[in-house]
Amino acid sequence: MIKKALASFFLAIILTGIPGCATVPDKEGDMKCNFGVKAHEEHKFRGPGEFFSAAWGLRKYLFSSIVPVFFSSGRMDPAFREKVCLTVTWANRCRACMAVHSRWGKSAGVKEEEISELETLDPARFEHREWVALMYARDYILFDGRLPDEEIVKEFEKLYSVRERADILAMVKIMDFANRFNNTWDRQRVKSRAAGDAPIN
Repeated sequence: MIKKALASFFLAIILTGIPGCATVPDKEGDMKCNFGVKAHEEHKFRGPGEFFSAAWGLRKYLFSSIVPVFFSSGRMDPAFREKVCLTVTWANRCRACMAVHSRWGKSAGVKEEEISELETLDPARFEHREWVALMYARDYILFDGRLPDEEIVKEFEKLYSVRERADILAMVKIMDFANRFNNTWDRQRVKSRAAGDAPIN
């Protein structure tokens, strides 16, 4: 169990772009990303307890969904996977992950305008089945794991199989972990620079 939890933690770091922290701007006023994201809107870990609880919670998704989705051909369309990741990242306001997954999304065939449309999730701009999954992902983050719209939940359960829903939820959770990790770390880097400390490497 402990090995799985540790593996989940390190895989989250590797797969979700924590190296993107190197893109943090030097000045507080420059803290924006693709969608005009501002630092005060970011979702962060509220303390060590929440951090370790989230890392531990990833263990049950590691081998059942996370590894297959990223490494098994045909398990999930890469473009759709990146749209889910970017939707979560938009909700969490994570600049580092936004930069990384925008690149990954474009490599998977997602166009620039499609990435921008993830900000509003206008149903007229998406195929219905995809829109339902992205709305589910966004609501899960914005309402901290509570889904207020029962109709979206019902539609999600109707349109996606049990395995597909588990895979999507796994992507939501691992991105949420990485986003919050990055936002917490970014904030420390900015505070350090503002105080005139040496950069954290």
